[in-house]
Amino acid sequence: MIEFAKRLVEVDEVIKYLSVENIQKIPENIRIMIKNKKDKNYIWNFDESKKLNEQNLPRDTIAILSYLKMKYLLNDEQRAFMDRIHRINEQKIEEEKRNKYDPNNVFYAEIKGVPNTEQLYVEEESSDMVVYKESIFSRIYKRIVATFHRKD
Repeated sequence: MIEFAKRLVEVDEVIKYLSVENIQKIPENIRIMIKNKKDKNYIWNFDESKKLNEQNLPRDTIAILSYLKMKYLLNDEQRAFMDRIHRINEQKIEEEKRNKYDPNNVFYAEIKGVPNTEQLYVEEESSDMVVYKESIFSRIYKRIVATFHRKD
C-alpha cells in the first residue's frame, strides 16, 4: 500500500504537466482520490528537460498513467487503436508462452546453454564407456573370504 501511495505522488506530478483541457477530462473524484491517497512524505519531481519515457518511472506508475490515458484522454478512434495493439501484444505473449512451455515440445526445446537433442546423441555416441577392472589384490581377497565362508 505504501508503494501505491508513492506511485500516486508520481502520477499526480505528471498530471500537473498536462494541458488544462486534458486535466479536465479526468473526473474530479479521480483527481481528488489521487491527492488524498498519495504519500504526503514522498517527493518526486518531474524533470521538464526530459520526455516522459525518459523519467525512469516505475512500471506501476506507467500502468496507472496508461489506464488514465486509455480511460479518459483518448477519443474513441484512438482507444480502439490502442485496444487492437494491446490484443496483438497479448497474443504475442501467449504464443511465446505456448511455444516455450508446450508440453509436447518441452523436452526438445532449445534453451540457452542446453544443447539440442541432435548434439546429445552425437555426444553419447562419441563418449567411451569406462570399464572398471578389479585389481589383482581385490580378486585374491574375495577368493580367500569366499573359501572361509564355505567351510563354516
